[in-house]
Amino acid sequence: MGQIWIGADTFERSQGLQSWTYENGKAERFIQSALREWAYGFTYQHSIERTACLDRWIHHYNWHRPHQGIGGVAPMSRLRPSGYNLLTLHN
Repeated sequence: MGQIWIGADTFERSQGLQSWTYENGKAERFIQSALREWAYGFTYQHSIERTACLDRWIHHYNWHRPHQGIGGVAPMSRLRPSGYNLLTLHN
């Protein structure tokens, strides 16, 4: 497996079958977005500062950021609110 190094952080890339490129499409798209919007989207003084911002960016990515592939809505907006599904509780 290859690794993408981002300061002190790494993202793992899985190697699927060469002829089945759609297998990793969503993961590859997420990695591109993370690199562009989080890792290199801001100027950080230190990799510790960048790492501290990761949780906030992932929250934004899942709850607030429009995704073109799903009609311009955030992924979490597609879940039905439920008292039984903890993913639907916005914190």
